[in-house]
Amino acid sequence: MCGILGVIANKFSGNSNNLVSTFFEMFHMVQHRGQDSCGIAYSNGGPVYVEKGIGFISQVFADTKEIKGDKPLIMIGHTRYPTAGSNSRVNAQPHFLDTANGRLAFISNGDVPSYQQERKVLEKEGVEFLSANNGELILRYLYFHADGKIANLEEAIKKLMLNVKAAYSSILMIKDRIYVFRDPWGVRPMTIIKKDGYIIVSSETCVVDDYHLLPKENILEVKPGSLTTIDLKHRIVTTQLVEPQTPQHCIFEQIYLGDPSSQLFGSAKQVFTFRYFLGRQWGQELKVELTTAELDQFITDFKMITPVPDSGTPFAHGVATELGMRFRNAINKNRYIPRTFINESGDRTRMIRLKFRVLMDIFHTEDNTMLGCDDSIVRGTTTRSLMNMIKQAGAKKIGMAVSCPPLISGCQLGINLPDNSGLIANELTPDEIRDFLDIDFLRYLSLNGLKEVITKCKLNPDHFCYGCFTGDYGPFDVNFE
Repeated sequence: MCGILGVIANKFSGNSNNLVSTFFEMFHMVQHRGQDSCGIAYSNGGPVYVEKGIGFISQVFADTKEIKGDKPLIMIGHTRYPTAGSNSRVNAQPHFLDTANGRLAFISNGDVPSYQQERKVLEKEGVEFLSANNGELILRYLYFHADGKIANLEEAIKKLMLNVKAAYSSILMIKDRIYVFRDPWGVRPMTIIKKDGYIIVSSETCVVDDYHLLPKENILEVKPGSLTTIDLKHRIVTTQLVEPQTPQHCIFEQIYLGDPSSQLFGSAKQVFTFRYFLGRQWGQELKVELTTAELDQFITDFKMITPVPDSGTPFAHGVATELGMRFRNAINKNRYIPRTFINESGDRTRMIRLKFRVLMDIFHTEDNTMLGCDDSIVRGTTTRSLMNMIKQAGAKKIGMAVSCPPLISGCQLGINLPDNSGLIANELTPDEIRDFLDIDFLRYLSLNGLKEVITKCKLNPDHFCYGCFTGDYGPFDVNFE
């Protein structure tokens, strides 16, 4: 998971003076998708400049005066969440190549399961690599198969789509245009938006605050297997390079990764609503499993619903609404600490203690039992630490509701789970996980229940990848050995 953004001003509209400010306002809205490094490329129709560094956008681009002075007409940006390669400037995007035809800058969100094989093939042909990043692999693959000619890029992108089974939503930039393309399965989200004289390309719709008010003709979901070129005159040309395959949208985008205000994969509902429906569905399943007396006892045993913020909050609202239980925020989140799932550090226990504080006064009242609600349990270590903190605060009884099925398998399509090692549900049963967490109750949402929610949001449940729950990755050659 990474965040990508591209914004093009109309060369003849007079709005180019505000491009830098507009771009960075939107760029901050994809910060949640990657917090290790970030970078931009920009051009005013002449040379392409690239700037990148380690850290948050506000740290790397604290001063944008020089960028504004260059009066760019095109800007692209990337926030990195590493799935391969260390957190270093060389692995940060954009990647770029200086050619006889000018500089090419490239950003991408996704991953290449066959990275090592594809890299070895190119290296045998004399292609040299600077990083260990899949984005650089795609860029060098395209340049090699285009024979170093801009005119051949379309055929090179088509060759990539036909021959490399991978997940990528990408932007390739030259001095006066961008090439926007997406893998044939549409694993990662990508949307083109027209607004206020700008053309915007983004991982998520949250970059535009009034997205829901825009006319439909101003919104273009980038079709899987397609290439869209956009130039400084705002000419948009879309070519379907290969036949779209049955979509394999990443369901984790809806469960955890996406901003609550975004609408992903063409959904009519925001991510917040999707997660709220997950909570309603979880509650409905519990009602079916328990007798009336057992349900009454459950509600008595757990006096309040508490979310693990932030992605667990809408889910908790849904559970509380469905079961008629009291909702209370008993966990306070430090918003200046990175997401622990994204964080590469092995010391996640320390991170969780920095990230969360339990509001202990709540547990010194009659509300001293709680049902915690979280989006998922990955390794179990952070959840166990948090549950221990809640017990130390005075909780007498703790249960956990989880908004998705158990994560039993890794992911090589853009999530930092390269194999199955460390996934607690790959090694333990739900009852054993409950005991490991040292809590009184644990229940996951069922896979069928998850699909019911997808349908409720007017999406097709057959168009999502559930590999992390089932181990079945459909068309992708995922190898965890």
